[in-house]
Amino acid sequence: MSSEWLARLRSQQGNTLLLMPAAVLVLFILAAVAVDAAVLFLGQRRVADLAASVAQDAVAAVDEASFYEDDLALDQGRGQQRGAMLSATLPQDDALLDPSCGVTTGQGHDGPTAEVHCTARVRFIFAPAVAGAERMREVEARETAVGRQR
Repeated sequence: MSSEWLARLRSQQGNTLLLMPAAVLVLFILAAVAVDAAVLFLGQRRVADLAASVAQDAVAAVDEASFYEDDLALDQGRGQQRGAMLSATLPQDDALLDPSCGVTTGQGHDGPTAEVHCTARVRFIFAPAVAGAERMREVEARETAVGRQR
């Protein structure tokens, strides 16, 4: 072999080109993780917003018989109906599945309270491509609203 050929083999030119496919693969994996984390965060945020809406609507559902009394009470049935309606009219997509809310009403020291617990399942986009990875995760949110009397 010639000395010019040996010098060319020992040079470092082109070695980074071999690392480029590995770098692209790592970038794709990181992008997939970021997208799935964003989908999970968005699902959690949507469930939290649903819980807040149901809690505010449930605390507004005053029992008509107790309206003119000293102790204001909430109609739990109307709060449950409103929660079911808001869950049913939530925009449907493949990322957020089976949203549901439970409403409990009571009397606190500040006034009537409505406590809401909502759950839903979030479907990941890229995680199902990895063997053994979670395909869905359940998210939940709790919210409490207090109706104040004057």
